[in-house]
Amino acid sequence: MIIVQTGSGVAQGSGVAFQSGELGSFILTNNHVVAGGSRVQVLMPDGSHFDVKVVGTDAHEDLAVLQAPGSLPVAQFGDSTRLQVGQSVLAIGSPLGNQSSVSAGIVSALHRTLTNVGGGAQAESLPDVLQTDAPINPGSSGGPLVDGNGLVVGINSAGSTNGSGIGFAIPSVVAKRVAENLAAGKAPADPFVGVCTQPIEAALASGKSVDGYGHLVVGVVAGGPAGQAGIRANDVIQGVAGVALNNGMTLGGALQAHSAGDQVKFTVRRAGSLSDLNVQLGGQPSTPVSC
Repeated sequence: MIIVQTGSGVAQGSGVAFQSGELGSFILTNNHVVAGGSRVQVLMPDGSHFDVKVVGTDAHEDLAVLQAPGSLPVAQFGDSTRLQVGQSVLAIGSPLGNQSSVSAGIVSALHRTLTNVGGGAQAESLPDVLQTDAPINPGSSGGPLVDGNGLVVGINSAGSTNGSGIGFAIPSVVAKRVAENLAAGKAPADPFVGVCTQPIEAALASGKSVDGYGHLVVGVVAGGPAGQAGIRANDVIQGVAGVALNNGMTLGGALQAHSAGDQVKFTVRRAGSLSDLNVQLGGQPSTPVSC
């Protein structure tokens, strides 16, 4: 259990150790668990506890890495891109202060968007998360979602306040990338494309004349990576890095394993013709931008 002391009281969450060595152990949790904390402690299942240091945070992905003294058992990451809807998973954490709880469920859906993460003025939107019916309650945030082999396939982030049986987790392919970067002292490298898009289905429903599959570009950030690569409004992005944007796949989902600075091939349909454009991914801007 992760215990966070704030100016207004004490908050709780969960976490998972993912790396251990000469510098101690590194624990992954949610950014919203530790944000604003003046003191962070870890309470172990055997009752022992110790202070930890927040070594890095990524508000955009709602992840944070803590450094703990000594050696802790570490979990192994699985590949969330191989998950299937209906696959069994377990959510591990400390819901409502009940330490080391395990809840069973399935992967209910892929490529969901989670809004208002953490709440308040600094709330973030996570564009590509896993949905599960494994109960995720306050205190579960930051704990691992594991598959039948015990591999971490997600980091539990939030449960729905609008209905029971709906929880969300950050995919492991994102969590692993961010965790390793933060543990190494690197700044967050979440990719930025610089486009506003709309799924073809939504575009058709709004009366726009488009065909095929993919995401319709409704706006391009001036001077952004997409614009510099030649992507224009009314283009249809059909593939990213060899991943087709169909069957619910989102732009964010296709970019999960990529970081700022990567060059990625975008397959674009324009006026009935397909072309491949190489986009040099940028870093997330310090302030929100619009198309």
